[in-house]
Amino acid sequence: MSLSAALNWGMAEGAVYLWTLPMFHCNGWCYPWTLAAFCGTNICMRQVTAKAIYAAIAKYKVTNFCAAPVVLNSIVNASPEEVILPLPHVVEVNTAGAAPPPSIDC
Repeated sequence: MSLSAALNWGMAEGAVYLWTLPMFHCNGWCYPWTLAAFCGTNICMRQVTAKAIYAAIAKYKVTNFCAAPVVLNSIVNASPEEVILPLPHVVEVNTAGAAPPPSIDC
């Protein structure tokens, strides 16, 4: 699971992964091993908010994160004060569990 998730997702060596999904989640518990295998970096947050996510992406050069649809919805609907745009680089995002809300166009 650890390697297949990264290979199917295209996670690269040295990935910087932002933890918005709990590590004990069914799709999250293998990522600590994935990141170890790919010499990646874990970025943990005290609170999962749109502002904290945008700030971490910009500050730590986040390359990947997984998020529940409700978290993706909060990012899409963030107020202008919470958003740091334009983002400095592309971020690969993965979601699972429930179908994403209509505002998330995959």
